[in-house]
Amino acid sequence: MAKSNKKNKKARKQQQQKAKPSPQQSFQEGLKAKSPVILFLVGFAVCVIVFYLFYYSSWYEENLRDGLLAFQAKLGGGLINLFGYGVQVNNGIISGNDFAMSIKNGCDGLEATVLFLSAVLMFPIAFKLKIPGLLLGFGILFIANLIRIMGLYMIGVHWNSAFEFFHLHGGLVLFMFFALSIWLLWIDWAYKKEKKYATH
Repeated sequence: MAKSNKKNKKARKQQQQKAKPSPQQSFQEGLKAKSPVILFLVGFAVCVIVFYLFYYSSWYEENLRDGLLAFQAKLGGGLINLFGYGVQVNNGIISGNDFAMSIKNGCDGLEATVLFLSAVLMFPIAFKLKIPGLLLGFGILFIANLIRIMGLYMIGVHWNSAFEFFHLHGGLVLFMFFALSIWLLWIDWAYKKEKKYATH
């Protein structure tokens, strides 16, 4: 009986040792569990770095920047004129009888838009669910930036002392927050769609 009990104890101990993963296995399992987060963060960082390298490159400045800013100024000026302000747009400058402002880097909304697109693109979910987020998000943020340009012009006309604050801080923070909100709404929508596909 004593020998039998010793054998049983030894067998149980061996089973427990087998069941308990080694430190290397624990590390690999932990890394595997965290890999979607790590891949998202690394991919997001790479997208942002590539964007800023392009955004501040001489090629972008010489070939695209001025045309894009002038285009947004023209659309923003058109939106402002819908409210009867009678502004003129010339070389990226929106000017009226009471106020004028120039559309420059930072006013284009590209930084917040690219951060949003990168976050959607790198999020660990089926690509077919990313397409609506990329397209609708880009369109919504583009329109929102035109509304931001219009809002800044109106602040410049009616509350000139606050223009610099809203231009440099308030407007940018609100636009970033808006982009983040859209991203969170897209995640909620995408997860619901993914569960719906999984049940069918």
